Amino acid sequence: MEKHGGRVASLRAWLLVLGFFTLSWIVLSIAFPRIMPGPLESLAFLYNNLATATRDALITVTNTLLGFIIALGASLALSLAWLRGGLAALVVERINIVVQSVSALVWAIVFLLIFGYTSRLSSIGVAAATAFPILLSGLTKSLETTKAEYGELASLLGKSRSWELKEVYLPASVPALVASSRSAIGAALRISVVAEAFGGAGGIGYRMWMFYELHQYEGFLAWSLVLIVLMLVLDRLALKWAEEWSRRWMA
Repeated sequence: MEKHGGRVASLRAWLLVLGFFTLSWIVLSIAFPRIMPGPLESLAFLYNNLATATRDALITVTNTLLGFIIALGASLALSLAWLRGGLAALVVERINIVVQSVSALVWAIVFLLIFGYTSRLSSIGVAAATAFPILLSGLTKSLETTKAEYGELASLLGKSRSWELKEVYLPASVPALVASSRSAIGAALRISVVAEAFGGAGGIGYRMWMFYELHQYEGFLAWSLVLIVLMLVLDRLALKWAEEWSRRWMA
């Protein structure tokens, strides 16, 4: 059940938002007809190039998910190191601060220089670098809370360290991990298109930049719509459901 009035109110809100942005788009297309094609022109362009749009969307989603998996593995490993406390925890915290302080643009350029402009590894690396600090922050914060509440009790049971991780810390961190994953995938999807735009390995970002360079603004706007719809579908249909499931599971 949605907050603030239920599903019907939520649907009305979405329709109002859609109407507002559509009307704004139409007004802008009338005011700037040379650089701002209208919604119908952009949708017609998308329909005529649907196969290309689908292929680009699959490339972008794949890049994002692969980067997320890399970031998830790294954040889980460093979270376990952080749980040991002492110098290990301090090092993990500093790593997180450093990664957070680096701009996505810097990551994009660095990975493009390392892997080349025709490699998808650049976009995957940017997605991983974007998702990593979000996941690590959420996990360490959850582990810190769990340790404060149950750490002493877990130690009194006299079980092994691996048992504590398996039965106490990791299960208690599932809601935080899922919530962080929702934010991390959304951020990685938005940022990975930056690396795609600079490179030449395909994807939504690459195609948007190509349309911009060719002054095919209806294509640029059409692929922008693809990115927006892709983000909304992933967030509302998959990630939001997973977050709600994790909360029910903990309850």
